[in-house]
Amino acid sequence: MLLVQYGLDSVCIAGGMMMQFVGAAIVLMVLILSGCSREAVYNSLRASQDRKCSTLPRSDQDECYRRSDMSYDEYQKQLQAQPK
Repeated sequence: MLLVQYGLDSVCIAGGMMMQFVGAAIVLMVLILSGCSREAVYNSLRASQDRKCSTLPRSDQDECYRRSDMSYDEYQKQLQAQPK
């Protein structure tokens, strides 16, 4: 019985993660196909990450927000600084 319950929980968790991925992929495709700028796509993905951070335990939220707290201009500078 315990194994069955554990299996169902695993399926539910995996299903939830898959739905988040599919949702993010759909948002990204709509933005790209609608001709949005790269900055708009970046900002949309950043907002999605912020929503994900808000679902974490309080003890992990600050670190999550800190990792995603980069403006588009800062992001562009970081990309240009990377060796090709």
